[in-house]
Amino acid sequence: MASRDPRTLTVLGNAFTCRTCGADRFYQREIKLQTTGLTFFDLDWLNRSADGAICATCGFVHTFAGDAHQWG
Repeated sequence: MASRDPRTLTVLGNAFTCRTCGADRFYQREIKLQTTGLTFFDLDWLNRSADGAICATCGFVHTFAGDAHQWG
């Protein structure tokens, strides 16, 4: 689910900033992690998802597959 308003993000308890522009506000969005095998069989819906942090300033997409991040 995508967030409508940009939010802050912390990773392992530290404030996270965009690696491209240094901004600190992000939109949250689910991102599918595709694999060749499941895509070949047209079973993309079985692939795992990650949490995407889209920079509200430059649009760079940061992807988090674990649970080390927290949304503010």
